[in-house]
Amino acid sequence: MKKNKILFSNIIVNRFVKKRNENQKNVFMKHKNSKHFVFYDGKFLFHNYERKFELKIFDNLIEFKNHFKFDFEKKTIFIGSIKKKNYFCHNILLKKDVKVGKSRCINKTLFLETNPKFGFYDSKCFLNRLSLKEANLISIAKSIFEWNNINNFCSKCGAILKKEDMGWLNKCSECEIKIFPRIDPVVIMLIKNKDHILLARSKFWPKGMFSCPAGFMEPGETIEDAVKRETFEEVGLKLKKIKYISSQPWPFPYSLMIGCSGETKNYKIKIDYEELEQAKWFSKKEVMVAFQGKSKWFPARKGAIARELIKNWLKN
Repeated sequence: MKKNKILFSNIIVNRFVKKRNENQKNVFMKHKNSKHFVFYDGKFLFHNYERKFELKIFDNLIEFKNHFKFDFEKKTIFIGSIKKKNYFCHNILLKKDVKVGKSRCINKTLFLETNPKFGFYDSKCFLNRLSLKEANLISIAKSIFEWNNINNFCSKCGAILKKEDMGWLNKCSECEIKIFPRIDPVVIMLIKNKDHILLARSKFWPKGMFSCPAGFMEPGETIEDAVKRETFEEVGLKLKKIKYISSQPWPFPYSLMIGCSGETKNYKIKIDYEELEQAKWFSKKEVMVAFQGKSKWFPARKGAIARELIKNWLKN
């Protein structure tokens, strides 16, 4: 199978849905080749040593016991299997004697003071360094944990929710309503006008980064309707010839990015400054120079679908 160049979009995990119903400890006991990785404060534990940067994957839980506290019933997810090995992710707490030091850089990495080779990293800041396997594991685990973190009480009766199916189902302890993981669909648009594209930026983004405008879909909308509405709301342009291009799971926290393109004949922009800080038209030459690193701005994060949409436009 040809690898998809869009990060998080290469599915190599066999999810084995039936195994989610098994007791976690039974699964650990049955499968000696289980693999484990950990999640803490929105970050994953990585090993960063001698130019190696990789997600720390443990062969067994014994390696954890001196540092972390577990709640297998509520905070362990069965991710699935890769090459007959079962992968579990644990949302952990640190034991009292385990201390972490916060880095001074913008991503606020948390290093284990007893072993600074290991740190809890915000994966969003290191997308270009993730392997295919790491990206796949992280995209599933982060989305499920983020969803579980905000779903603790029943929205119908207010009772406490019980975590079932190894993190993949919340069931009300009173009315027994079942709540399944949430996915937020987001349209992201490559807006074209002849040999120019429109790129925008938010004040929350890294300095100098421009990307494709995007927005959440609303109930009752088709993808095409959402593309038209979001484009008009954010930059005041009416689009035609809308096409679906590709999609990307985006675990920040649990979105599905739906990549589309559309065309306009109008160059006049009307920016919604509550949504965007800036929006500009860029020629192919300007974009090519930016990709070469010879400009004061850069096009989207490496690994993001927006970057691939822009690159494909350059090639075509």
